[in-house]
Amino acid sequence: FPRDNDTLESMKSTDTHSSNEEEEQNMRLPSEEKLKCKICAKQFTERKQLKIHLRVHKEGNYFKCEICSKKFSHVGPYVIHLRVHTGEKPYKCKICDKQYSVQSTLNGHMRQHTGEKPYKCEICDKQFSKFRESGALKSHLTIHTGEKPHKCEICSEQFRLAAALKSHLTIHTGENLTSVKFVLNSLD
Repeated sequence: FPRDNDTLESMKSTDTHSSNEEEEQNMRLPSEEKLKCKICAKQFTERKQLKIHLRVHKEGNYFKCEICSKKFSHVGPYVIHLRVHTGEKPYKCKICDKQYSVQSTLNGHMRQHTGEKPYKCEICDKQFSKFRESGALKSHLTIHTGEKPHKCEICSEQFRLAAALKSHLTIHTGENLTSVKFVLNSLD
């Protein structure tokens, strides 16, 4: 895939010998801030991730989408992103023929067929098939913690589940649940 005036081979040498001023400044930050980009404040769990990210800030040292101008420091995410525009879905379920643009999404889908649930609540051992299963594990954990992360912006009442807040909002609006979607979106 094309890069802005660059090739994959020259990019490899840039990766190996990269030492621009911003990168050097980031590597000298105090330990508690060491994994934060000084240019855009994006945070990383590993130094290698930060180093790779810094390429996005160097002109011509990234993969740029010709359609929406989004920039990527790795070819993999760039290729996956292009599928948003092309509609390409090269990963097909052999059981039900559903198609996906990302292999990991197909892998998660396959668990519907196999019944596999590899993600488990560490408190009660309830299992989930997908890590990001619409936030199911995160929502489930609020049962144990008592946390109520969904707050009504009108009366400040708090709820454990987003659906409960959605239902509650009808008290204030006097509208049916379909209309409440608009209210929820306007609160974001």
